[in-house]
Amino acid sequence: MATCSRNLKVETGVCRMRRSLFCAVLCVSVLVTPGTCCLSKEYELPGGQCCPMCHEGSVVKRDCTPQSGTRCVPCVDGTYMDQPNGLNKCFPCSSCDQGRGLFAKQNCTSTSDTVCDVIAGHFCTDLIEDKECRSARKHSDCEPGHRVKERGTRRTDTTCEPCPAGSFSLEGVNCSLWTTCSENQVEVKGGNLTSDTVCEAASGRLYWLIPVPVVVLVMVLIGTLVVLWIKRRNQEKQQQGPRSSVASEEELLPLPRLL
Repeated sequence: MATCSRNLKVETGVCRMRRSLFCAVLCVSVLVTPGTCCLSKEYELPGGQCCPMCHEGSVVKRDCTPQSGTRCVPCVDGTYMDQPNGLNKCFPCSSCDQGRGLFAKQNCTSTSDTVCDVIAGHFCTDLIEDKECRSARKHSDCEPGHRVKERGTRRTDTTCEPCPAGSFSLEGVNCSLWTTCSENQVEVKGGNLTSDTVCEAASGRLYWLIPVPVVVLVMVLIGTLVVLWIKRRNQEKQQQGPRSSVASEEELLPLPRLL
């Protein structure tokens, strides 16, 4: 094979036979796909020729020929190649979209893609190989009347549960027991899942109830006094009427003469 490789330009029929035999044995020994006999770090051209692969971080610019090997070029910024290859284009780097709850945990290099992770308060909804996240969503908020059973993590959403009987939650975080009114208080409104019991001082409660009959009683008394006063005035006017007429007649009589 050494002689054959040094005389590739004028390869003889014997060399071809030896090469074919060598490839057949090699294909069987390494269990490659039937019809090819390229090594693990070689790629096959359409004509059946095997060329050395380019290393990580680079791709093929020109395939190998009988006179020269594979010519490779490095990946440009914004692209990468993380494996030996026979490709002519690098892979585009992934972007970590903050609008989707992601940030770049590790920036893209010529040999590795961007590694995205989840922003605090979010959880991953598209996990790749249990180590890289492609999409995330904000943790759910529990509704009023519920509490947080399990807080959300980078991999799971928040879990909620209803408040137990006799308790309430205004913001959907923790549940608090209903307030118990004291002996000096009365319950104005009972508690429910979203609001506490409303208590009020008993004296303050009576303060608003007492004035109603008092006001009615005062109005009745005032009305009675007004009626009595009007009746009395009418009686006085009636009594004063005849007296005033008699007085007027006496004024008309002539005065007696003095001797």
